[in-house]
Amino acid sequence: MKKYILAILSTFIVNTSIGQSETSTTIVPESGNNVNQSEISDTTYVDEEFNAVDNIYAATYYVIDYNKQTNVKYKPVKFYYTTGELYKEAVLKNYGTTEEPEYRIEGEVRDYYKSGKLMTKQQYTSDELNGDYTEYYENGLIKSSGCYVNGKVEGTVTVFLEDGKRFIRTEFVKGNLKNNYMTWFDGEGHSIKIRSNGDDFIPIMESPQTTEITKQYVRGNTWLIYNKNALSVCMNNTMTRGYGKWFQINISIANYSPFPVVFDPETITAILAKDENRTKPLEVYSYQRYMKKVQRRQNLALSLLSIAEGFAAAGAGYSTTTSRTNYSYGGTSYGSSGISAYGGRGSITTRTTTYDQLAAYQAQVIAANNVNNYSMALAEERIELGKNYLLKTTINPGETISGYINIKRKSGKMMRCTLNIGGAQYNFDWSIQ
Repeated sequence: MKKYILAILSTFIVNTSIGQSETSTTIVPESGNNVNQSEISDTTYVDEEFNAVDNIYAATYYVIDYNKQTNVKYKPVKFYYTTGELYKEAVLKNYGTTEEPEYRIEGEVRDYYKSGKLMTKQQYTSDELNGDYTEYYENGLIKSSGCYVNGKVEGTVTVFLEDGKRFIRTEFVKGNLKNNYMTWFDGEGHSIKIRSNGDDFIPIMESPQTTEITKQYVRGNTWLIYNKNALSVCMNNTMTRGYGKWFQINISIANYSPFPVVFDPETITAILAKDENRTKPLEVYSYQRYMKKVQRRQNLALSLLSIAEGFAAAGAGYSTTTSRTNYSYGGTSYGSSGISAYGGRGSITTRTTTYDQLAAYQAQVIAANNVNNYSMALAEERIELGKNYLLKTTINPGETISGYINIKRKSGKMMRCTLNIGGAQYNFDWSIQ
C-alpha cells in the first residue's frame, strides 16, 4: 500500500506531456490490430516516455498521422499499443502560422487500457495540464482525481483504493504539498492523518477533545464513544464487588485504520475528584496484580474450608452411645427414735465411645473431594475473571478488542479515566455520586 500511494501521488507531480515525435516512417501494421489499414499514412514509434525510436521492437506505442496536411488549425492524433489497441487520443492545436505551424496539445486527452476501457481523462491548454484530471481502474471505478493549474497540481487530490470506498486526500498548492500529511478515509466516516517518511508512512495520532464524545445506551448502561484516528474507542463504567470494591471499566476498541495499533492497559490512568479543589490518583489494577489479589483471597477461603473439612473428617470415625440402667433400693434403719424403713429408685448413665475405621475413611474421602471441588470451582472462577481482563494487545486493521480492567473504588464526585493509544490521550469522565 505504501508504494502504491507514492506511485499514485507522483502522477500529479511529474509532467505527463505526450511530447513531439521527431522521426517518421511509413509502415503497414501487423494483421490483427484495430487500425484500418486503408487509412494508414506516416507512423512513428515511441517508447514509454514518448521519445521516438527506430523500430517496433524498441517501441511501447506508435502514432499514426492520418492527416498529412500541416496547416490545419486542429489536428487529431492517436497513439496505439504495439499490439494495435488504442492507447491515447488527443487534439493538437496550431499555435504558429500556416507557413510555420507549431502544434501543441489542446483540450481533452484520453488514455485507454488494452481492453478499451478508459484509463485517464485530462485537460490541456497549450501543452500544459489545465483543469480536471481523473484516472480510472479498469473496472470503471475512479483511481485518482485532482486538478491542474498551468501545469501544476492545485487543490485537493483524492486517491481511491481498488475497493472504491477507502481513499486518501492530499492538499496541493502550486504543485507542492500544502501540509506535511495526507488524510486516509475508510468510506464509512473514519479517518486518520498520515505523514510520509521516505518510503514509509506514519500515522499521526491526535488526542480528541471531550466535546467529541458521543453516547450510546445498551440495556440501560451508558457507553461513551470517541471516533478519532480511525479508531472507535468505547468505555462503560460500573461499580462491582468481586474480591474487593471496584470501578469496573469495560473497554472496546475497533481499528478502522490501515495501521496496526498497540493498546497497553497498563498505561491507563485514573484520577478522582473529591471536590472542586482536591483530586487524587486511583489505583488501576493490571491483570497480574488483580489476579494475585484474587488468588490470595481464594487461597484464604480454601484454607478455611480445608480446616473445617479436616475437623469434620477427624471426628467422623468416632461414635458415642449412651445407656441408662434403672435400679431400686430399700432397707431398715435403726436410730434413737426407733426403727424406720426407707427405699427409692435411681439410674446409672453409661457413655461408650467406639471408633469405626471404615466411617473415618469415608469421611476423609468426602472431605478431600469437597476441598478439591471447591479448589476447581475457584480455578474456573479465576479463568472466567481473567478471560476478558485486558492485556497488552496489537489491534490489526479491521480488528476489535473488548474487555475490562478494575480500578480500586473510592468515594468522590467525579472520576476521569484516560486511555493512551499511540500517544493520543482519550479522556473519559464519569460522575460517581
